[in-house]
Amino acid sequence: MRRGIGNAYSGRRNRPGLPQRGVALITVLLIVAVLTAIVSRLSFSNQVWLRQVANGTALIQSGQATRAAQDWAAIILQEDRKKNDYDGYTDSWARPLPPVPVGHGFVRGHMEDAQARFNLNNLCGEIRNDRCSRPDLNAVEQFRRLLQVLDLNPDIADAAVDWVDDNDDPAGIWGAEDGYYLGMNPPYLAANRLFRDAAELRLIRGVNRTTWRQLKPYVTALPKQTPVNINTASPAVLAAVITEWGPPRNSLSKAEGWSRIAGQNPCRAINNDCYKRMDIDDPELEQNIGRAANSDFFMARTQVDIGHVQRRMATLYRRGNDGVSVISQKRELK
Repeated sequence: MRRGIGNAYSGRRNRPGLPQRGVALITVLLIVAVLTAIVSRLSFSNQVWLRQVANGTALIQSGQATRAAQDWAAIILQEDRKKNDYDGYTDSWARPLPPVPVGHGFVRGHMEDAQARFNLNNLCGEIRNDRCSRPDLNAVEQFRRLLQVLDLNPDIADAAVDWVDDNDDPAGIWGAEDGYYLGMNPPYLAANRLFRDAAELRLIRGVNRTTWRQLKPYVTALPKQTPVNINTASPAVLAAVITEWGPPRNSLSKAEGWSRIAGQNPCRAINNDCYKRMDIDDPELEQNIGRAANSDFFMARTQVDIGHVQRRMATLYRRGNDGVSVISQKRELK
């Protein structure tokens, strides 16, 4: 009995292959784990590569779609000029472009009359050697009225004049030249030139982030003096420009009434009949240079969505007797 028990124990203890089988199993598991990690990494890298290729293709397609939309805007503006000599919201350019399928995405857009806003460069009455030699007092008063309509400090107009004029003398009690801006952190100088972009207002004295947000929808910076289109201007801009309606805030109700009328039945020209419709009995003729019933500058805003790529562009056009040309274009953020 002892020998049998001893032999049985000895047999179990000396059975060959048990440690080797355990090591082999662990090795196999390690190899499977490594192969799984490699396959997962390769799969992830492949997905990243595919996404990069797709995004690159979408980026190229979005650029082509944007250029096509810009060409569309130029054609619309050119054809509209052939139909009539005035501009209003009844014109074809004012109709938005609905979402149009492009590849695996869409392109959409709309146009705005840039002369529906107050042109900050109207503040300069005379330009010599690309420098503003004197302000336009009528335009300064209009900008002051716009600020009042928006419940903002009207003296900001003085700082805006100093930003464009070529002298170092502060204009009015709120004027600001280099001496003021050199005290800012960081310091900088007054531009002493025309506005290149309306957003430059954020740099002048008295304009903070809140002020800029209030002003942004009503101002623009065009490359030359331009009249305000009375058919497309907002009530706030109309109240600033049409001084015959009285003080700026009191004239806002008349501006709102005219804006509703012009939206359906715009003026064909600036004349006595138009003024009668606008409830202006005694127009100030010297102000007529700042008003118009047509426009030369338009802003097209386009948006292209293809895959994970979105491209938003703002393109400024100038329409003249020689056709339509692009003045500037920039990428817009959301």
